[in-house]
Amino acid sequence: RLAQLVEQAKACGAKDDDPLFDLSRLRFRYHGRVTSYNYERENQHIRYFFNRLSKECGFAVSPHRFRHTLATELMKAPNRNLQLVRCLLGHRSLATTMEYIDIDMDIAGKTLESELAFYLDLSV
Repeated sequence: RLAQLVEQAKACGAKDDDPLFDLSRLRFRYHGRVTSYNYERENQHIRYFFNRLSKECGFAVSPHRFRHTLATELMKAPNRNLQLVRCLLGHRSLATTMEYIDIDMDIAGKTLESELAFYLDLSV
């Protein structure tokens, strides 16, 4: 689906360095009619989705928190790519993207343990 979104965005004039989720240039079918992207209608759908998700989870889930989680999970992958995450989030600055990435304490602990074992000659 992301590939389809990229193809459709490029067909509407998007450039490689444009934010991926800027949907304002796209046209959609709504009840059989071609229409421009409607932010208010989409915001209603998004609010409804996150309200329902929050109720099902038993705690508040927000779109912003979802962005943080996405960034963090993508950076945990073995083939992580900070530039890709920056582009997906639509940031201009890597510093902003870094603020979205939370430290995984398990990974931090294992990394420190591994480094200390090297310097202190401890077996891991």
